[in-house]
Amino acid sequence: MSYTYLFIAGAIAAASVFAILAFYWAAKHGHLQNVEIGAKIIFDDEEPIGKPTDAFPGNQPGTLTKVRR
Repeated sequence: MSYTYLFIAGAIAAASVFAILAFYWAAKHGHLQNVEIGAKIIFDDEEPIGKPTDAFPGNQPGTLTKVRR
């Protein structure tokens, strides 16, 4: 039973170390620069920010779809 607790603690520690190393690598290689522009970069000049121009199939652009429950 105690081996299970040691395994869980080791797995959590290994995942934490991996997450910290991944964050360090991303920061060192410039992946975290200009994070505030990331949401705006998907728009091109023809699609203004904040105005939806695409639609779910069968709906008009800019309309919301109703969720069926």
